[in-house]
Amino acid sequence: MWRSHDLIAVTTEERLLDACAKMKKEKLHKVAVYDKESQLVVGTLTLRDVMMFFIKNFTAEKEEAFKIEVENLKSIDIIKNVICVRDTDYLYHALEVLLHYRVSSVPVVNEKEEYLGMILKSDIHYIIRDNHFQYVIL
Repeated sequence: MWRSHDLIAVTTEERLLDACAKMKKEKLHKVAVYDKESQLVVGTLTLRDVMMFFIKNFTAEKEEAFKIEVENLKSIDIIKNVICVRDTDYLYHALEVLLHYRVSSVPVVNEKEEYLGMILKSDIHYIIRDNHFQYVIL
């Protein structure tokens, strides 16, 4: 059975510096943002979001900007309606979502809307190679 990548996400309480370090380490340009207490996906954080934040807020105190929590980045609109797929959806539905919304990844949630993982466009290669076209399983 096909499984997505390990959970790579940030909570709304994590510092921007930590979120960027995680994205760099995992070679990602996007991570899901979830509320630690409720486990609900509340948005996504992309490298573009980070760049736009710095463009809008660049000052001499640039080091301090990395110490703020992801939750405080509302000025770049990361807390919004998020396109997600359910862990019970067929895999082709997740691929349709990727193509329809022209996104490179989509968070996977359970029936309680809790974050379980992320399906990436780059996963398509492995799905086809390994013939795993059943449910999204993390």
